Amino acid sequence: MFLSFISQKGGTGKSTLALHIAAIAATQGHNTLLIDADPQASAMAWYACRVKNGHPAIPNLTVTAINNGTITGQMAELSKAYDFVVIDGPPRGDLIARDVILASNIVLVPTQLSGFDVWAGDSITKTIEELRPIQELAAKQPLDWFYVVNKKDPRTLAGKTILKALENSTDHVLETHICARASFVESTSQGLTILETEPARSRARREIEALAEQITLLITRRQQERAAA
Repeated sequence: MFLSFISQKGGTGKSTLALHIAAIAATQGHNTLLIDADPQASAMAWYACRVKNGHPAIPNLTVTAINNGTITGQMAELSKAYDFVVIDGPPRGDLIARDVILASNIVLVPTQLSGFDVWAGDSITKTIEELRPIQELAAKQPLDWFYVVNKKDPRTLAGKTILKALENSTDHVLETHICARASFVESTSQGLTILETEPARSRARREIEALAEQITLLITRRQQERAAA
C-alpha cells in the first residue's frame, strides 16, 4: 500500500501527518517505509533530530529520502520489501508531485480551513484527477484521494463556514479532523511523535489515532473490493 500526503502550498502540516501515520503503522507491526520526497526535507530533519537526541529507533520504521522523481521506478522493489509505504510529497505541483501521485494508491491532501488553502487544494486535486486514469491503467487498481482537515481551530465561525462549503462541494473529505495543537510542534521538534510524548487519552493522540483508523478502513475497503472483483 502506497499512501502519500501532498499539497499545493506549504504550512499545511503534511510532514507531521505523514510521519505520525508512518509511526502508527510501524507500531502496529507493519514493516513501514517513510519516504521524504519533499525538497524541504522536513521528515528527514525530524529523523536526524531523533538520532542526534539519542532517541531509540521506532521498530519496523525506515526513513529515507527520494526527491528526484524515481519513486514509480522503484514501486515493484518497495512493494516486496515493505507492507506500507508513506510518502511525504512536495508542497507544490511539480514533476516530483506528479511522480508521487502516480506512485500512490491513496493520496491525502492536508488543508487548513482558509480560503487560500482550499483554493490551493483544489489545484492539486485537479492534478490528481488528471493523472488518475494513467495511474489506474499502470497499477491496475483505483487511485483514491481525500482532503484531510488539519490545524483546525473549532472556535472560528469562518472555519466552520469553509468546512461546510468544502463538504458540500465534494465527497472527498475525511471525517476525522486534526486540530491545531502545540503538542505536535513540541514533539516533532525533539524528533519524537505525540505517541511518545502525550498520554494515551490526550486529544492530540485520539485525533491522530482516529485518522490512522480511518485510513485503515479505507485500505480494508479497497482490499475487499479487489477481492470481490
